[in-house]
Amino acid sequence: MHIRQMELQDREMWLEMRRQLWPHCPEEKHQAEIGEQLNSDNLTAFLAEKDGEAAGFLEVSIHGNAHGEAGCCGYMEGWFVRGECRGQGAGRRLAEAAEIWAAARGLNRMASDSEEDNEHSRHAHAALGYREIAVRDGEAKFIKDIKSIVTYGDAFIDYFSKGTDNTEFSRHLGGATVNVAAGAGRLGLPSAFITVTGDDGDSRFFREQLEQENVNLAFAVSVPEKRVSGVYVHLTPEFDRVFASYENETPDIQVAPADLSAAAFETASAFHFCSGTMFQPTALETTRSAVRLAKQYGVLCSLDVNIRPLRWDSEDQCRRTVNEFLQQADIVKMTVEELAFLTETESIDEGLRRLAGFKIPLLFITDGENGTRAVSGSESIHVPVVPVPPVDTTGAGDAFVAGVLRHIHLYGLPGTREEIIRCAAFGNKLGALCTTKRGALTAMPRLEEAQAFLEGEVE
Repeated sequence: MHIRQMELQDREMWLEMRRQLWPHCPEEKHQAEIGEQLNSDNLTAFLAEKDGEAAGFLEVSIHGNAHGEAGCCGYMEGWFVRGECRGQGAGRRLAEAAEIWAAARGLNRMASDSEEDNEHSRHAHAALGYREIAVRDGEAKFIKDIKSIVTYGDAFIDYFSKGTDNTEFSRHLGGATVNVAAGAGRLGLPSAFITVTGDDGDSRFFREQLEQENVNLAFAVSVPEKRVSGVYVHLTPEFDRVFASYENETPDIQVAPADLSAAAFETASAFHFCSGTMFQPTALETTRSAVRLAKQYGVLCSLDVNIRPLRWDSEDQCRRTVNEFLQQADIVKMTVEELAFLTETESIDEGLRRLAGFKIPLLFITDGENGTRAVSGSESIHVPVVPVPPVDTTGAGDAFVAGVLRHIHLYGLPGTREEIIRCAAFGNKLGALCTTKRGALTAMPRLEEAQAFLEGEVE
């Protein structure tokens, strides 16, 4: 099922479906409203196609205060799927496209309505997470909060050398949690990042660039003295990229537990974090507080262990700290090397046996071109990766996480073998797509780039 915005050439098929949905609407009104939606920033329509044929459509607008209590929100004005295409995911995918469109315009709520006696529509709204708030004048009124992916981590900049003399550098956003937050934004998800920045040029660059990636920084902290961490990457005469130095002038200025806002978690679908800052005492306490807030509001906790042993006082301290959070996370991602480090084993199966006691609801062990081992309860499933000619594997793991979070944001935590495979397969596809370009965040797939992969999802 392919979902895209309506275009001028779709006018006739759009009109034909509108006639089926609203048979009593005058022809001139149909024509006028289609024209308006094709030429307005506050109105649009999405088309569902299957095998090149129209399967359905959804019209969405920005509404000032839907139902008298929703505030400024996205509004599903019309939602239609052809009878022969129902039950195949078209309606859900259209509604998801409307939410992404609304979220990209800074809205955090959707609204809709249906005829009071249309039980099919009422059930469909409920299945998508809409709550029915009233029945007035023969219509059922619905509202849904648009949830976001909330990520916590360091503000980070990569400085890439412009030439082999390594005297001039270009700035790029970097760091695992930054990549995930921006990767989620590029996939059309509402994304928020909790971090701390200062008042210097690098901090301003970081904030501006991340906001351009559709990442909300409303819950970030500003401390004038803070300096953003950075990595300098040199270019060899053979044009290979090599790590040269790591700089962190203000390691003790961190987001404090008291800086966390409950509002960040109230409308979050998932909270994502990694171990990259946990060696710092304040950051460790903030991570603990953030996880407690997430649990308080029923938010899924996602952990990429992302182990950097050289940052820790000892390997044992690293293991103990990560193990503490393995017991609390709902989704955990680690590489085969990190599995070996944490469990002090050389066998994946033995490592998984040692992790079994943590009872992690959903565990992913990634192994590059060899694919991913997805583990849930007694299920241990190998999910192969899409073969691609790799250019640079930097950031592939972060793209995998962004893909998994997108899937879970839209469909919830997988509960069956088929759902687990679908979730891991999509993460694999995003990771593979990332490796076809150079860089980390610069290679994070955008929604339109991933469209071909999205078509491969099972409906």
